[in-house]
Amino acid sequence: MLVKPWFGLHHSRSTGTNLLILYWGFRTLQGVILPIFIALFSSIWILGISVVLNRPMTMISAVIPIMMVALVSAYGVHFMNRYYDFRQQFEGHAVIKNTLDWVLVPIFLSAATTIGGFFSLMTASFRPVSDFGLYAGLGVFFGFLLATFSLAAFLTIFRPKKAPKPFQPRWRVKNSSSLINKILNFIYKIGNPQTKKL
Repeated sequence: MLVKPWFGLHHSRSTGTNLLILYWGFRTLQGVILPIFIALFSSIWILGISVVLNRPMTMISAVIPIMMVALVSAYGVHFMNRYYDFRQQFEGHAVIKNTLDWVLVPIFLSAATTIGGFFSLMTASFRPVSDFGLYAGLGVFFGFLLATFSLAAFLTIFRPKKAPKPFQPRWRVKNSSSLINKILNFIYKIGNPQTKKL
């Protein structure tokens, strides 16, 4: 009886936290909505596949929408981040072309390894676990398609007039000495041995 309230609460919290982080990073409604829509449509397609295959969702598979918000929306964030970077340098279709050239292979490799990991669960003898592997793998595959080709098509038609503030040179110079940048630079220097003096 407590499963549905618990699931709805955590799904709302994860989605709300993701929305806040996206807005903090992009400072634009487009950068917030598009990655979330990718996760949403991936989840809808998974439900459609479950109906076509006549294999209903189980309690284990019910967590897939939350996973899609975490996994698949990251592909959209990667695409949007690079798109806004190139929006400052190029015009017209060159923005999309350079964005796809830059992100297509990394997103594909990330999706392929994740799909392989989920599909390996299909060998499990326990039916709910094998179904979870099938649906999660398909969700990541759908997310890859949406985060690359669908986002590229959408931004070709609905092209923003300019990049958001965080991607503009003046904004970056202004915030280069902010506390968060100092913390990130400190972490980078610790984690990158090449920056250490010999």
